[in-house]
Amino acid sequence: MKKFLFLLTILLISNCKKTTETKYYPKKLKGEKYSIQKINLDSTKMNFKEITDWIRTNQYDDKKSVIKIQKDNIIREIMPFADGGGCYFRMMNFLEIKSDSILVENGYKIEKLDSILNLHYTNNGKSFYYADSPKRAIVKVTIDTSKTGTELKDFLIKLTTSFDKINFKDSLELRLMFDYFRQTPRPPAPPAPVKLEDY
Repeated sequence: MKKFLFLLTILLISNCKKTTETKYYPKKLKGEKYSIQKINLDSTKMNFKEITDWIRTNQYDDKKSVIKIQKDNIIREIMPFADGGGCYFRMMNFLEIKSDSILVENGYKIEKLDSILNLHYTNNGKSFYYADSPKRAIVKVTIDTSKTGTELKDFLIKLTTSFDKINFKDSLELRLMFDYFRQTPRPPAPPAPVKLEDY
């Protein structure tokens, strides 16, 4: 009887262990070999600006940047790209998100993220404000440059969790662009021109 209880206890403990699931945003790279640089937001000392610059540098060196985060039994591997300051053809394919708001139409609070993401990915060209195709949809993250890795992790967990709710058929891709240029203060206005009559 004691042996039976011991075996039963071992089986129960082994069945209680959580299996770890890994999710990729966008999907995992297959086929070609890529040079990949990884960063763990739980251990990095970099802020959002430094992380964005790190991603941009990797892009110029033809390397893929992967941000790894874990919560509970889910590991998320996110492969963002950084705004290189170039010109993009269809800006409505970008859904711009800050820590507390979504910058589309007249703006929305971040609590509306689930429904706005759904609109962005299912729009199919119906509204000027959202992506003309789910294949071209991009989410642009422009949080405060001083946000830490831990704060970025919390934000990305919220974002990927919302995305997973609308991606129940696993047919969509979450492509993230990081950018902080919009937060850069504008240079001061040039001085007023001198009038000849002043002399």
